[in-house]
Amino acid sequence: MKLAGALIPARTARVVLTKFDSAGIPHIILAQWLDLYDNAVKIEYLGLGIYGNKTQPPAVGAVELGAALRRIIGPGPESEGFRQRARRVGGLCRAAGGRKTAVDVILNEVTKGRHLDIV
Repeated sequence: MKLAGALIPARTARVVLTKFDSAGIPHIILAQWLDLYDNAVKIEYLGLGIYGNKTQPPAVGAVELGAALRRIIGPGPESEGFRQRARRVGGLCRAAGGRKTAVDVILNEVTKGRHLDIV
């Protein structure tokens, strides 16, 4: 579902960080599995979206999801802030070469046997 933001189901929440280079839109993350909780917290912390099921993961509650949607797509400074930050990150990702460059860097480091310190 795409409105002013994107609703990302748990199994594809990992894609969020790579999708900003093509989309540049805020996201609602519905975390349901392992490291996806961490991704949702990071996206929310960075102001790039909302952890849409924070109070009862892995379930998704209508009230919490509805509130997240209103925050992302509603009028006002908060939703505009989400959009501005997401556009800025999207621009940075595109300027750095997008997901192809990200994949190349990761594969290069993995083949060298290095540990990547990614925040």
